Amino acid sequence: MAAAPLARAQSETPDLAGAPLEAGAVVAVRGGDFVKARGRAVDEALKKALEEALREKMGEEEYAANAKSLSPLLANPERYVRSYRFLDASDHLDKMTSEVLLSVSLYNEAVERALGDLGVLSGPGAGSKIVVLIREAGAADEAPPQFWEQNPISEAALAGLLGQSGMQVVPRERIRALFPEDQVQKALEGDMALAVRIGWKAGADTVILGNAVSTRLGEGPEAGPASVRSILSVKAISVRRSTVIAAKSDFAQAQGDDLPMAEKMALESASGKISGFLISSFNRFQEQKPGTAARPRPTESLPMTANDL
Repeated sequence: MAAAPLARAQSETPDLAGAPLEAGAVVAVRGGDFVKARGRAVDEALKKALEEALREKMGEEEYAANAKSLSPLLANPERYVRSYRFLDASDHLDKMTSEVLLSVSLYNEAVERALGDLGVLSGPGAGSKIVVLIREAGAADEAPPQFWEQNPISEAALAGLLGQSGMQVVPRERIRALFPEDQVQKALEGDMALAVRIGWKAGADTVILGNAVSTRLGEGPEAGPASVRSILSVKAISVRRSTVIAAKSDFAQAQGDDLPMAEKMALESASGKISGFLISSFNRFQEQKPGTAARPRPTESLPMTANDL
């Protein structure tokens, strides 16, 4: 009895996955249940694919030396799997076995991040990586554009300042390739599970989510000098501990030759205030004794929505 090959849907956009790996597994059928056996065969094949990727990244000697430390990664290989498809799938009645051969794509940066956390990888993946996503409403916006169509001034300013402090900021384009807008919006609205998933798949330690709102002060002509007040509110979430580690709102006012210039100056000033607070918060958080945190359940959420900041 042989089952027809199956496949997960593949994204057509670029992503953080490496080249597909082939991995197979054969498992014994228990109690005549071929369905459960197929599932166990898939799990075993995913584990083998991750093991192959780890051996390739680390080398055989280093892999063997760190085998015990790597066991938690191999116990949950699905965390690092972007997608897989069946190259072959067969159930053998005569041998009472189920066999699969898969083509597996992994999230390379998530694997590297995990190795860096374990202290067995230097270079890319060993440094502190962050995701910064901020939703902006401009002073001249009747209705803000769609999130992925925005070029948030505060997001770019905050990411630049954090980058100057030594952190590695995951480019916005990479997150866009990984997640549709509706999922990012849910994370901004307080879905902790999605916020952590965004950071996990991007290989980041921390996810910073926020809102920025700018308002023109006073009335005046459409063109010419303008004054703007901008409010920026953010939350920083630890991916490994699934918890909010910092939250802050601040504002700034600025005058410019025109409305866009005034808004840019106000948003950059507010971002500067927020960045200093975040850097201090990150330093305090890193000094704390690390603990073991479970991945969040899908029902978990932030204590406040981004709009409540």
